[in-house]
Amino acid sequence: MILELHRLLDSEDSSIKAISNWISVDSALSAKVLKMANSPYFGGKGQVNSIPQAITLLGLEAVKSIVLGDVRSWVMRHRWHGFHNARDPQVQGKDVAPDERK
Repeated sequence: MILELHRLLDSEDSSIKAISNWISVDSALSAKVLKMANSPYFGGKGQVNSIPQAITLLGLEAVKSIVLGDVRSWVMRHRWHGFHNARDPQVQGKDVAPDERK
């Protein structure tokens, strides 16, 4: 889903409505975008309460940065999980789902 959103953000034909629809599906990402839009850095005073309004205030480059940060965070969590399991003698050679970890 995040990769689709990233493609949408890279497209010159994308509308704010289409981008906001994608962001709205992910509550954590929505919260990050709204938090950033309401931050003092962007002059927010806690009055931005919609994703389209936040995208307009932040601009597409800032929204892209938020999305990429989300992707990097996900990748790092999953890479660390794989590294941790690879070093565990009880797990080596087994296909272990994230919830089956010690």
